[in-house]
Amino acid sequence: MCQVFGVSRSGYYNWVQHEPSDRKQSDERLKLEIKVAHIRTRETYGTRRLQTELADEPPRVSWRVFYL
Repeated sequence: MCQVFGVSRSGYYNWVQHEPSDRKQSDERLKLEIKVAHIRTRETYGTRRLQTELADEPPRVSWRVFYL
């Protein structure tokens, strides 16, 4: 399979065993928190209202992050 895609076996296995970075993991957690808050507010709040809704919980996030 590696020959078909033109990658080395070691490169493939490194990719398979790769763990996401801390930044990627924190972004995924934040995305989940935003989705939960959006559903909790019956999907009526926009980005700025959601940002103020989540402002009490660390980490503080800019409203621009809600476009992830």
